[in-house]
Amino acid sequence: MNQLSGRVQALVLSGGGTRGLYTISLLATLENHYSNGDPDYNIADHFDIIGGTSIGGILALGLASGVNARTLKKVLDSNRKDIFPQNLWLLGSAYRFFRQLFGSKFSPKPLKKAVYSAVGDLKITDLHTRVLIPALNGSTGAPKTFKTPHHPKFTRDGERKVIDVALATSAAPTYFPPHKMEDGLMLDGGLWANLPAFSIYHELCNDRFLNVDPQKVHMLAVGTMGTDVAIQAKSSGSSGYLGSWGLGKKLTAMMMDTTERWQTFMTQHNLGDRFVQLDDRGVHNIELDDSNDKSAEYMQFQAANNAQYALGNQNVRAFFEHQRQKVTFYTARGDEYEAGCKSSTK
Repeated sequence: MNQLSGRVQALVLSGGGTRGLYTISLLATLENHYSNGDPDYNIADHFDIIGGTSIGGILALGLASGVNARTLKKVLDSNRKDIFPQNLWLLGSAYRFFRQLFGSKFSPKPLKKAVYSAVGDLKITDLHTRVLIPALNGSTGAPKTFKTPHHPKFTRDGERKVIDVALATSAAPTYFPPHKMEDGLMLDGGLWANLPAFSIYHELCNDRFLNVDPQKVHMLAVGTMGTDVAIQAKSSGSSGYLGSWGLGKKLTAMMMDTTERWQTFMTQHNLGDRFVQLDDRGVHNIELDDSNDKSAEYMQFQAANNAQYALGNQNVRAFFEHQRQKVTFYTARGDEYEAGCKSSTK
């Protein structure tokens, strides 16, 4: 089937824990530039499908729920220290160390509270545009992709709550516990698709799905200031869980970085210059759970600067000349309805 014609645009957002503040700050800067003073203007209105993983998945769901980037930035910035609390006192640090040996480092409750403040009790069927959100079913070991019902065969996830999908895609091992759903224990989608760019390309272009002409696809990817994770030669003799892998933190980071680089390579190979990536990869060394004020200020500063630089790129500006095409969702009975409108028609 083919719902889409002409230029088709996708927005895809990386995972990266607290570094998602860079992602949403960059989007908020672009949004503010194109808003013409409208406080309700949402950058998501320019994209026919939005995908994201972990914090990128949470932000994608927020945007698709109708919450704009400027609001999501405030939500993330005001809750980062609750989601990733920093222990500055010795006893607290020791407690967190031993807790991580036998469980997750952080409680998911502050994250759930923050997400709920943005999306409430919305279901996937309430979203305004198509989404694709990766997770990993830890009970089966199989990748899981949560989708809006934008195809007659994709009705399984429609009644799921947005907040459940958000917690599933962001349940990073060692950081948060698996998120329990009716079909299994869900883990962070970054374990197999930290930037689901090629997954979205496949969703759009496969003739069994949306069947879009690949030459019509344009994709904007926004990263999280990641770094190339590798094992240093000096630590090669220390291969233990604590030594080389830092209680699993580095292992998780390496897996996410590797899957992001693979998805990026495959998408660039297929789309060429129609794949535009905005990121600031380098030696920043901001960890997934670094919520201190200095790091937050730095991420927001870099995001604002990089957004302004991106506005000089015609390929970036072209994304904001396009308006999202009509989005049709389907019920389990096969009825159609327009996204954002729950009244279905045959």
